[in-house]
Amino acid sequence: MKNLHPVADLPPDFTVDMKIDPRTPEGRKAMRLVDVPTAALVAALGLPPKHTRPEFYYSHAALCMMATAEGLTPMDFK
Repeated sequence: MKNLHPVADLPPDFTVDMKIDPRTPEGRKAMRLVDVPTAALVAALGLPPKHTRPEFYYSHAALCMMATAEGLTPMDFK
């Protein structure tokens, strides 16, 4: 039998070639985070530094979408 509901523990798919769609509410929120430095996004999301996670690379757009999914706003980085 097929599981129709996604497992809640799995993170959404964030890829290297992800683009932010400004037509969606999540995309508009993510667009506000584009000016935040990548290092600040990585630290806020609790991801390990890039040299310790060579198999995981996230684009800046993916990091912005992940931060939006976590409920972060530009005010969290001031």
